[in-house]
Amino acid sequence: RSGDAVRLVGRHSHHQLPDDYAWADVVAVPSVVDSTGDRDGLPNVVLEAMACGRPLVASDVAAIGDAVHAGGAGVVVPPGEPDLLAAALDALSVPDARRRLGDSGRRYVQRDYELRSCTDRFVDLLGTLHVRSSEGVHV
Repeated sequence: RSGDAVRLVGRHSHHQLPDDYAWADVVAVPSVVDSTGDRDGLPNVVLEAMACGRPLVASDVAAIGDAVHAGGAGVVVPPGEPDLLAAALDALSVPDARRRLGDSGRRYVQRDYELRSCTDRFVDLLGTLHVRSSEGVHV
């Protein structure tokens, strides 16, 4: 945002993303369900923005709204509602609100998506599945 303008930057490479997140006041993720029913599940941009301490305004599509709510990281709006999207972006024009939501999202990602923690949960799940499958095998 520059003054009263919003800058839509379009597609950027992974190399550019750290600078983009550092520059952004808010990250908008206006996902929709297309005519075939295809949708984003949980796009990387959601967790990346949270990890960078940036608040989100996101559509309530698939797991996006759940992640934003769970992280306390922003505002969720119905998909395909540009007026509500604009109102949510306007609501985050207050620096203290952006900072509070950004900090909350960062803590959430650090707690629930840190690599070691995810790996430990995955290994525990595999162990549980292995035990269950072993119990069902009769020789």
